[in-house]
Amino acid sequence: MVTTIVSTVELPERAREMLKGYGVDLYELPRLSRDEQLNALSKAEVLLCWCGREFDLAGNIGLMRRLKVIQTFSAGVDHLPFSAIPSNIEIYSNAGAYSIPVAEHAWAMILTLAKGLHRPVLNAREYLGNELTSPRKVFEATLLVLGTGGIGREIARIGKEGFRTYNIGINRSGSSPSTLMRFILRVGYLRSCRGPTLWR
Repeated sequence: MVTTIVSTVELPERAREMLKGYGVDLYELPRLSRDEQLNALSKAEVLLCWCGREFDLAGNIGLMRRLKVIQTFSAGVDHLPFSAIPSNIEIYSNAGAYSIPVAEHAWAMILTLAKGLHRPVLNAREYLGNELTSPRKVFEATLLVLGTGGIGREIARIGKEGFRTYNIGINRSGSSPSTLMRFILRVGYLRSCRGPTLWR
């Protein structure tokens, strides 16, 4: 039986050819008229999506009665309308796909703040005397990483290799993600946490 895949975005030609090589029926919503979109959604078994402003998942989920799987293009799924998604549908994220560029962006922000570059140019006295803008040393500093998934591990790696940081990682499981984190703090859901437990 042929699987019907619907994508909310136009796919690169290479991805399109690869999927068609598996003998699937592939529909890309931006290439279809509104009537064709409705027909494709009614057949969808797998939805590949950027489920945000471009595609209203909550508004369209009722049209996809055959849907079994949602695969997001985004690394996270926090934005999905879980209350509207039937419990029998499996949801997969693209976790780790953007770890390096997001970690580089995080380091750009860390360095911007550490060197006081986030404020308009100030005179030397104000620049050096103001706690918010006064430059701080990053080399061999302690780096606290909230979340030790792909992005967090990459931020820790850049810190360790580039600035010889002493890394502390916080995650919900308490498991050690890598040797880049010297300590792992196990934190329950932050709202209900009485305080993190430290493992060495």
